[in-house]
Amino acid sequence: MTITSPAGTGGLAATPVVTKGNTGTMTITPAAFGGGMAGSLIRTDIVSGTTSYDYPNTTAKASTRTDCAGTHCTYAEEMTNYANWWAYYHTRMQMIKTSASIAFSQLGTNYRVGYASMDNNTGTDFLNVGSFNATQK
Repeated sequence: MTITSPAGTGGLAATPVVTKGNTGTMTITPAAFGGGMAGSLIRTDIVSGTTSYDYPNTTAKASTRTDCAGTHCTYAEEMTNYANWWAYYHTRMQMIKTSASIAFSQLGTNYRVGYASMDNNTGTDFLNVGSFNATQK
């Protein structure tokens, strides 16, 4: 069996350490990357006195960031990023609605879509299956 971790700094994947125990158990220790382990939370405090925000342990923003204009993220860009996150994702319901909207936005009228709520006993939260047109959207 091969176990690899997600891509880390520079897009390089790494193999975690797998230790087999005496009783048939095994321990998996994630591979470390730059500022932390793959999949770990790297906390950055956004404060008005800081003028530039870079990816941890680097001198530039992460290469995947498209929300910052220059090579570094500014305080204003980070605040805009946080405001957008708050508006669209800060609760589970908002995250689900936004994610579903993004996923369904590319569908054309050749798809048929309907909706039924599992949590509404009145029966009013329902949309019959039909072509995915302006009414269904």
